Amino acid sequence: MKERSKDLLKNSFGSLISNDRALAAAKTAPLWLTIIMFFLGVLLPLIPITTYYSSQSGSSIVKNNSYGLKKTVANFALEMYKDDQSMIVDDKKLLTFTDTEGEKIYQYTNKLTNLIELQVYKSSLSTKQSKNAYLKELAEFKETVTEANAEEKKDATYSSPSFMVFFKDAYFLRVVKPGTNTAVAELAGDYKTFKANTDLYKSFIEIKNKTIAKPADPAAIENMLATDSAIEDGVFKNFKTFLNKAYETGKNKNILNGTLIFAGIYLGLSLLMALMIWLMTRGKNNPFNYMSLLTTFKIESWISIAPALIGLILGLLLPVQFSIKMMFFIAPLGFRVMFLLTKQLRPMQ
Repeated sequence: MKERSKDLLKNSFGSLISNDRALAAAKTAPLWLTIIMFFLGVLLPLIPITTYYSSQSGSSIVKNNSYGLKKTVANFALEMYKDDQSMIVDDKKLLTFTDTEGEKIYQYTNKLTNLIELQVYKSSLSTKQSKNAYLKELAEFKETVTEANAEEKKDATYSSPSFMVFFKDAYFLRVVKPGTNTAVAELAGDYKTFKANTDLYKSFIEIKNKTIAKPADPAAIENMLATDSAIEDGVFKNFKTFLNKAYETGKNKNILNGTLIFAGIYLGLSLLMALMIWLMTRGKNNPFNYMSLLTTFKIESWISIAPALIGLILGLLLPVQFSIKMMFFIAPLGFRVMFLLTKQLRPMQ
């Protein structure tokens, strides 16, 4: 192996831990290799970002807590089964529809609290503006739990139900903590990933290795759910599968948009670091004030690989909040640039 190749290997790997090696690599490495290093420094920390968006699912909003939906959705599905109702998906939209702004097709009231916990609607509204206005109207519904008491300085408390809306070409779910008017999650989806002629209602009650007898009345539904927990579990599992499919289009869009946004952020940050190195070495007493923007671009390309690897490894391994994942690259890169400017590229005293 030629001496130049040996030096290039030493500088390339050494740049991961040594700023001196990174400066040597920036000076001696061919431009094509430097450009590869630059883009690797941008792309590697993107992998945890893309992985994060890919791991999201529609059912994640009820992963740790169903907020009463496990029982209410099971009641809803069995009620539709009892009445021989259907909701057919074909050509990425629902077929079983009447031309109506909105129609309530189901409501579940908790017999102990006498509070409504779930409402289900269907609507033929098609424009985004009309849908949003309708959803806002539904979200404003509330029941009084306790009246205000001026003497005790207590405000009135209210309860709002969770609700779902089957639009002709879209689906919406708002999850509210039972007994409160606090929304804990919302999900917007569509029917683009469903097979043709899928009956959504039927898919809720098709439980593997189990046949559900058609209930005769609401009392029979209550009895079925009270005596056979497998029905409630199975229906809710199918409902979560439905949520995952409904969210698939939005998920793919989030993956693309999120990746592109952070690619732009990391690309801009890398270019900004190169500019900062150039600006910070402009001083009259700085022996490196001869450096061009191209040179500082090369330097940034080589010193960014180690922070990029840190961002990749920590971002994939540590189960932390998304806002922290993005800092696994940004913070190490910033620290390394500052260390470079105060040590290797510092002005003469």
